[in-house]
Amino acid sequence: MIQFNQEKLDQDLASGKRLYIYYYLPGCGPCKNLTPKVEDFAAGRDNVHFITSRDKAVLPEELHPPSYPSMLLVENNFLLAKEIGQAGVSKLLKNG
Repeated sequence: MIQFNQEKLDQDLASGKRLYIYYYLPGCGPCKNLTPKVEDFAAGRDNVHFITSRDKAVLPEELHPPSYPSMLLVENNFLLAKEIGQAGVSKLLKNG
């Protein structure tokens, strides 16, 4: 499991590069099914952030999770896509 790192997220947001921000709950059934797919997607990439409700992430308002699981695609601090639920996140992973 990839651990959340606030400093890395802040640096990546400041850099303006394309980021995938995945929100999940460890005990959530759909999250348990989806998280291994997101981990596979993240392998070899440095622009995927995993955030749980326990991480106490400090985020701009527009980047707060709409629900769990969800994934946001951000570039230059602009929200390009917001996908909610297992089907939505899977769609974003396929297009990434």
